[in-house]
Amino acid sequence: MQLAALLLCLIPTAPIPASVDLVEVNHCQQLAGPQIIFWSGRPLHVRHWEMTGEQVIYRVPGREYPITVIHKGFRCVRGRRFLRSHTRHDPEVADRRLLPVDVRRGLP
Repeated sequence: MQLAALLLCLIPTAPIPASVDLVEVNHCQQLAGPQIIFWSGRPLHVRHWEMTGEQVIYRVPGREYPITVIHKGFRCVRGRRFLRSHTRHDPEVADRRLLPVDVRRGLP
């Protein structure tokens, strides 16, 4: 099933998946488990986040968006860069002070 979702993301005739500038998997000491954060823009701001669970992350070198996240089954999100971080603070909460949640673009 995950292979089928990956193929749908890579086939040029498939619907265009969401694209972000940075995909971050953050391990925050304040949280029970890791979270995945999708960042976009200049400067970078959070578009969407949630606790990790059913995400599968693939790296396909040599593409404009080399990171592909299969998100909850069939939803694809492509990213230009990937970051795995370990922090004491929650970066998504910190970004709320700069860009409130109701102003975020979100993912389609």
